[in-house]
Amino acid sequence: MAEVKTFLTWMILQGRMTISPLACVAKVDQTVKTRVRRALTEGELVKLFEHSPHYRRVPYIMSARTGLRYGELSELVWDDVIFDGDKSHVLVRASISKNKKEARIPLIDELEQLLADFKPEGAKPMDRVFK
Repeated sequence: MAEVKTFLTWMILQGRMTISPLACVAKVDQTVKTRVRRALTEGELVKLFEHSPHYRRVPYIMSARTGLRYGELSELVWDDVIFDGDKSHVLVRASISKNKKEARIPLIDELEQLLADFKPEGAKPMDRVFK
């Protein structure tokens, strides 16, 4: 269609036509929706967690329970994870968050314990949580 419109524009510029017969024809939307995005159900999450190797299970659970994205998770360091009982949280630094704003995300007890168990012995504050 684009080639035909270009040709008709050339015809007008050459003085062979005064108006393009396709001037009022709109482009047809040719985008194809391949899939509908949706969140995983609780049952699907449980299956994912059960069948994932341990090194993947923890980041999957962390993402599902905090809403953090892959890029944000991959940049977390142990200094960003605050273990403080009822006030335990993850600090998402502005430099790694998608919206460039700092955020504190509370940790549920299950996730706090999971992260505490996942933390390697002798981990330094600036070591990445998920390598």
